[in-house]
Amino acid sequence: MKITQTAVMWCAAASLTVYGAETRMGYDGSIPFLIGDWSAPKTVMAKSSDGAVSLECRICQVTVQYRERPETLTIEQLTHPTSQEMWIGEPAEHYVVIGPKIWGLRCMTVDILAQPSEPRRATHDGRELVVENFMDKFVKEPRSALWGDGGIRKMDARRIFGDDAFRSDNPIMFDIASVSAVEVGQEGVTVTVEAALRGQTMSLTLGRDFEVISASREGRPVYVLDDSSPACVERRRWWGPPGNSVLPSPEGNVPVIRMYREYTSQDPSGENRRIGAAMAVLVMETGQLWIGPDCCSMGVFGGRILGVKQDEAMQNLLVFTGPRAVIPLSPESRKLFWVEITKFEAEMEARQNQFKPDLVKSVSELLADDLQFPAGTEFMGRGCSVLKDGLLMRFYSMKSQAYPEILIGPDLTMVSPRVVTQSDIRRERLRELQEDLLKLRELGVRIPE
Repeated sequence: MKITQTAVMWCAAASLTVYGAETRMGYDGSIPFLIGDWSAPKTVMAKSSDGAVSLECRICQVTVQYRERPETLTIEQLTHPTSQEMWIGEPAEHYVVIGPKIWGLRCMTVDILAQPSEPRRATHDGRELVVENFMDKFVKEPRSALWGDGGIRKMDARRIFGDDAFRSDNPIMFDIASVSAVEVGQEGVTVTVEAALRGQTMSLTLGRDFEVISASREGRPVYVLDDSSPACVERRRWWGPPGNSVLPSPEGNVPVIRMYREYTSQDPSGENRRIGAAMAVLVMETGQLWIGPDCCSMGVFGGRILGVKQDEAMQNLLVFTGPRAVIPLSPESRKLFWVEITKFEAEMEARQNQFKPDLVKSVSELLADDLQFPAGTEFMGRGCSVLKDGLLMRFYSMKSQAYPEILIGPDLTMVSPRVVTQSDIRRERLRELQEDLLKLRELGVRIPE
């Protein structure tokens, strides 16, 4: 691991000992750690709500004598001039002062990390206890001691801004984030985060306890449904990170936030078996919240959200409506969202993890007047469209080689406007092809007759 050198603070007026070079044995006692001299102190400026604060810093180089190849790491000390708080660790990207404490901020991949300082105390021989405790942990496991300590606040930026903000071209890898700027005000700390590959700029405001107050993405406010705080981690249980997406509406695509979780049960052998997955959808423009099974065909119709899927027997349509709540865009958004999630999970537990549709309708009954479809006919879904009048579901019947359509209105009325034949589909495809050719000719593309 290559760690860049930055400033470390030390209070020149302090009487505690700043000791020099020494060797300590790390890991299982077989790896030497060569701890160099601390540098001479120098002044570094850090931001605070009262303006710039002058801090003093020292730097120490530590060489880990691995058998294969030695590795040199940089350690920083930062000391507050009046509160006598000390920060020590790997160089952060930015430092701020909040109250008596110094906070170091940086990103590791997509995690935003905030490490606080500690009060200075002396050991029995006059050494700095904060330094001693850090070095003891550091030589046992350097990487976890640097930014893996339990006192460090860790926030997964994907859960704040959506995983699509950091998705790279490689489907199994995420972009690398960095803290590009910080500002400290009376409300808290505003942190600007940059995604290296996608070039997106994101911002979040943290309170005095480093809780997330608000966030924006490319200048637009966003819902913060999960800030990776301990309370949020406990609430979300098995829910995955929020991701930005869209749902169709008669007026066009509507931006939404989606979250998923899986439900499992143990089979007789004791193995966990997937029995279904839930999806929570929040409409960003209105705050409307829908929760139901995943794999639904969905549409937004003003104040109504429709989610429709077939049952496993392919006989019935299951309709799940929303919103079940409206979540305002405010510092209370996260709390209100998880209140609704908790209610939903209690309902699922009471039903033994079975979803309850708001409406169940037999496809065969809707098509009873058409003799092509006798009772018991299986219908396979073949897509849907959002129209002005509702959600148009398309099906295929293997027995009749026909394609019935069912329109589900926002008021949950259902009608079958038509049954499409193979000839109809061929004519429709030919018409679409002719329209595409006409558009190409209008653009000046020469197409052979």
